[in-house]
This record gives sequence, structure tokens and C-alpha cells, in this order.
Amino acid sequence: MAGQSKRGNTMKDVLRGNKVYLSHQRAGDAEYIARYQWADGSARNSEWDVSHIREPEFFRKMLSGSNYDAFIFVIRRLSDDAPLGWIELQDVSAQHQTAELGITISDPQMRGQGFGVDAINCLLAFAFFEMNLFKVRLEFNANNPAAAKAYTKVGFKTETIERQALYLDGRWFDRQIAAIFSADWQATHQDWPEFSEVSR
Repeated sequence: MAGQSKRGNTMKDVLRGNKVYLSHQRAGDAEYIARYQWADGSARNSEWDVSHIREPEFFRKMLSGSNYDAFIFVIRRLSDDAPLGWIELQDVSAQHQTAELGITISDPQMRGQGFGVDAINCLLAFAFFEMNLFKVRLEFNANNPAAAKAYTKVGFKTETIERQALYLDGRWFDRQIAAIFSADWQATHQDWPEFSEVSR
């Protein structure tokens, strides 16, 4: 069946990558994410209504993963367990074996170091190996070239361009919808920890 792999008798840590791992919410995570919500265009690069300030309680509830059709994790640096942001699978459809991915690296100083790409690969390993999804999609704005570069590096391919879908700072921007299939991701990530015999 699509998305499955040979596991043997060892357990694979699909939520652990080469630079980061994904975890549940811990004390201080919501405050960390709230502190950086306006940093270096973070809100501008998202679809959030930037006219509203989000308090830590908003992020605490978001990170609790209370929605039945969503899986949300805090991204943590392997070297010191420090939070870096969050990543989620939402609109999960068991019938169609699809979901939508969203990610934020909160601190601008932590971007461009491969943490986001590693976190996306961790979540895709979870989506394809554990959830047996067939396809994962995502959306990003045309004013976010760094995101486009990261998604392309992982293997996402643009499927749709929604022209002039977002109005920010007096300008219209396109929105791109991209996706990746389980078979395509696995074919280009044979070196991922899931494929090696790593016991816990």
C-alpha cells in the first residue's frame, strides 16, 4: 500500500530529523511564538489577518492540537531542545489520504539554516509512513521566496497559481498551491532515518 515501508523489528523515530525533532507543546512555547509573530515579516508572509495581535493564549490553544482533523507539533533544535517554531498537518482526509501542511520558523535568525526543510521532511515522514497519506499539499504567497525555495528543495511542485489573491501593503500578490506525493518523496529521500535500522 502507498506510503508503507519495511519496518523489521525496530521502531523508527520518524519525528526526528538531522537538525530538529517534533514534539508536543511545553511550558514557554506559546510565549516564544507570540513574541516573534511580527518578526521580519512573519505575519506578512502568512494568510493571517495582520490587524489582530495574537496573545500567548491563542498559540497555547493552537499548539494543544484540539482539532480532530489536525496534527500540530513544536519544532525543536536537536542540539539543545530549544523551540524554533511550529508545523502542522491540517484538513486531514482519511478517505482521500490527503492533508495540508503549514510551518513557521519564528525567529528570523534561525531561518536559512535548514531547520525548516528538516522539519518538513520529519512531518512528511510522519504523514507518509505513519498516517499512510498519499499526497500532502501546501499554500504559500508569492512575496515569500524563501518558503518557495525550501518547498522546492523538499520536492513540492506547484499545481495551481491563484492570481492576485492577497492584498498586502498596497499590492496584490499571487498565492501558489503546491503538493508532493508519497512515492515521489520516498524516491528522493532514501537516506531519511526511516529507511535505516535505527533502534530506540
